[in-house]
Amino acid sequence: MPQFRAAFESSPTGMIIINSEGKITAVNREVERLFGYDRKELVGQSIEILIPDEYKTAHPVYRNGYIKNPESRMMGIGRDLFGRRKDGTEIPVEIGLTPVKTAEGTFVVSSVADISYRKHAENEQRRLEEQLRQAQKMEALGQLAGGIAHDFNSILQAIQMHAETAMERVTVPEGLDYLKNIRINVERGKYVVERILAFSHKQDLDLQPLKLRDQVEKTLSFLKAILPPELELKFHVEPGLPDIMADMTAIDLILINLANNAAQSMQSGGSVDIALESFYAKDNFVKIHPELSEGWYIRLLVRDTGTGMSEEVRRRAFDPFYTTKTAKRGSGLGLTMVQSIVREHDGCIWIDSEEGAGTSVSCLFPAVAESVGDYVGDEVSLPYGHSQRIMCVDDEPALQSINNQILTGLGYRPSVFVDPRVALEVFNTSPNKFDLAMLDYSMPYMDGARLAAELRKIQPELPVILVSGSIQGEAKKQSETAGANALIRKPFTRLELARTLFSILTPH
Repeated sequence: MPQFRAAFESSPTGMIIINSEGKITAVNREVERLFGYDRKELVGQSIEILIPDEYKTAHPVYRNGYIKNPESRMMGIGRDLFGRRKDGTEIPVEIGLTPVKTAEGTFVVSSVADISYRKHAENEQRRLEEQLRQAQKMEALGQLAGGIAHDFNSILQAIQMHAETAMERVTVPEGLDYLKNIRINVERGKYVVERILAFSHKQDLDLQPLKLRDQVEKTLSFLKAILPPELELKFHVEPGLPDIMADMTAIDLILINLANNAAQSMQSGGSVDIALESFYAKDNFVKIHPELSEGWYIRLLVRDTGTGMSEEVRRRAFDPFYTTKTAKRGSGLGLTMVQSIVREHDGCIWIDSEEGAGTSVSCLFPAVAESVGDYVGDEVSLPYGHSQRIMCVDDEPALQSINNQILTGLGYRPSVFVDPRVALEVFNTSPNKFDLAMLDYSMPYMDGARLAAELRKIQPELPVILVSGSIQGEAKKQSETAGANALIRKPFTRLELARTLFSILTPH
């Protein structure tokens, strides 16, 4: 039948006819294209020539069973199937079967469609759905983290203030050591919260000219307190390094995460080497790292003598949610977060590692020409007030007494409230009684930004400081909308508070 031959040959679907013995009697041009064979190579061959090796042994049994009880089977019905091309590669296919009984016996007309594109689209759809699920998890984590951060940092704030106050009154060296350890652990708690927030939110970086050596030295004292004592911590720095534009807290997070990773790879002791050196990114290096521009950078290198990584682990080290750690040893998100922070500083990061030969992590930060003054530690004298009247509103009862004590000790006259509604009522009665309002951002009934707006309606020139346990985008935007003069984060030190109050209340 000429019409049948024409339709058979021109069909966009691969068409194969086999006899009752499973021999191929005819194929069309699409089958030649799909499987890479010339039709002369196929006609007369067993249909198993197009079956992947792993299915060849079992396929004749299914084929013979079908010939005995033939029935039409539409494409798309049944399990995923694969065909084997001449070059040995496999392709996903859909197969439809139509039995045809003739005087010469039963033949089967098989239609074969390449579904590689559809499978790719389905896999991409599953990948996007997984990304969406992960994004929703992170969003939920972010909402949870904000509440945890506020509550936890309020507790840390109370501990911090009580410890600082006690240090002024305790003269016994052993007692001072205990109080110093309390402050160290407050800092540890602060960094735990920082890590939670960094995983769940994109942080707004406060980029300023920074002497990286000073910041690393400051963080090293903290690392020595949290790393296992059997680890040796070394620091090497190239003299005369220029500054970088960086966020101090972000640099701390990078060092803490990299040092923790290094420590966890050395369960039986070892050393962690931290080094700072200049690095010039040339043409070839920039081609490998297109996010960089040619020029001078500062390289932060963290090297350990641990177990190292396999090539597979090293290649996937920055993948979110990929981790070799057990649940008890962390989330596995540390390197992902570090990579994100470095990129936000217009830098890049890479890992050199071999199994049994330790790991080196390199972070590049663009160098800047400007320099900054030497770091000023906590030992400087406190700036004191001159009996200015401070409205302090924080719903955490544990902070009520200590806030009053700290503000009084800094030379101010505080009025401390735990209920923002009461504070607003008092202010409405005596709007000229206060020189500044210090308001917690997250409070029941009325948050700090809204309370600030209400106070400003009554006294437009009133200076306002917002205090937050989780300075994230929402708090920062709300503070800017409310026109706050400053936004400081719990747990803050007495020095931070003193400087903030002095800078706002002292005429310039």
